[in-house]
Amino acid sequence: MVSTNIATYFASQGLRVAIADIDPLSDISTLLDLKTHENIVTEKTAGLKLKHEPLTDHTLNIGKNFDLIFPRQKLTNEDRELLLYKIFVQHAADIITNYDVIVFDLPAGNELKDNLIYQDFINHILMVTNPEPTAHMSTGGYIKSSIDIDPKRIDKILLLHNKMSNNPTDTFNDWDVIGNYNKMSSENQIAKNYADQLQTIGEIPETNYLKVSTNNPLTDNILAGLINSLLTAIKNQQSHSEVVKGQMQATRQLLNKNEFQKANIELEKLLIMLQAQPKKDLAKLFILEIYYVLQKIKVSNKIASYIPKKKISTGNTIRNRHKQLMDIINGEHHSTTLANQLMPLVINQFSKLNKLNIPTPPQEIIKNVLEDFCEEALYSGLGVLAPLTIRTAARDFRQMADNLLKLMQISVP
Repeated sequence: MVSTNIATYFASQGLRVAIADIDPLSDISTLLDLKTHENIVTEKTAGLKLKHEPLTDHTLNIGKNFDLIFPRQKLTNEDRELLLYKIFVQHAADIITNYDVIVFDLPAGNELKDNLIYQDFINHILMVTNPEPTAHMSTGGYIKSSIDIDPKRIDKILLLHNKMSNNPTDTFNDWDVIGNYNKMSSENQIAKNYADQLQTIGEIPETNYLKVSTNNPLTDNILAGLINSLLTAIKNQQSHSEVVKGQMQATRQLLNKNEFQKANIELEKLLIMLQAQPKKDLAKLFILEIYYVLQKIKVSNKIASYIPKKKISTGNTIRNRHKQLMDIINGEHHSTTLANQLMPLVINQFSKLNKLNIPTPPQEIIKNVLEDFCEEALYSGLGVLAPLTIRTAARDFRQMADNLLKLMQISVP
């Protein structure tokens, strides 16, 4: 999934990108919602042949600047060897001419024929790891296998720390992959000098954007999650009385049960209580008020109008993730437009709440919160992070991808 996000981001920046899916457990065609092109994929996966064929016979255009080359549902051992020859020998000249970047999605593990054999042909190896012992053990094992073949390969390996939560423990350092590996592996230790040479290219916090869903985003559930997170963040403030904390708990229970109508009533009571307190955290209070208003004005229909649909073979209508992805690559972001449409509705609703002593937040705060919410509502579950504009995770991903371009000495047109 990270490889697809990198390719998507590079394509959105105007680079000509090809992605080669070598991982038998990955299904990039599903991630990119290419099910409507199943007949093309099947036709192009009829089997590799040693004879020279045009590269176009093995190319599936995804969108602007973005191709899937040699698409295969599953590679046999024979296919893997032949694919290596076709990419790096037979079609090397065309690939170099046609593309600025080639992204390989390689299988996990440290088998020579499945993965390590590609290292001699690839400039940089991006290893994605999670802050978990098993992930660090696997990553360390891969690094050890790589440097056992050629110690200079350590210079190619770049670490990307994924799903970071900033909750360190005394027994496990989320960042120290080689240190954690050496603690868990009594044999096959990695020497400290390799740890000093290993580069970290970036980190990505835990995010819902990298989860894939064919369903339309559920606005009420998104709002409930945002309100819940906000209430969790402010519940332990010293200024809150037990009555206020009890009201927060009652609101959260209703939101967790998806009883949104009752939750709105309790949330309104909570907002009045919070406004009456001498010490207010205005920033959080304003955001909480805006989420409450969004619940009140029922924005689901407006959001649904910006989500493209398609009919599937069963006759059901589902989210057209492929079109959304292509819109993003082409620079079409609808979250700001949607936020601008919601702005007057939200301000009008606040004018009705003034009689409850719930003031209207500054318009700049309303604008920022609406844009943040609209991006979440439109693009959560899409599986793509990098081209989005607001989320911290998206900014971190773009920074990592830009660092990667600098290392590769590739300029964006």
